[in-house]
Amino acid sequence: MKLSIIVPMRNEATQLGELLPTLQHLQRQGHEVILVDGGSTDGCDHLAACAGLTVLHALRGRA
Repeated sequence: MKLSIIVPMRNEATQLGELLPTLQHLQRQGHEVILVDGGSTDGCDHLAACAGLTVLHALRGRA
């Protein structure tokens, strides 16, 4: 079974750093991992993109 995992985020760079290895593992297992950024200013979207994860941008506060 393939899962689609959607993670909303806004200014969660510290927490995302802890979660990235798990999300990358799930992606390598064939699951779809999408992070939706709601207007972050702490660079968490860049962090996720550099880790090879899909990042979508939503209106500020709408992730």
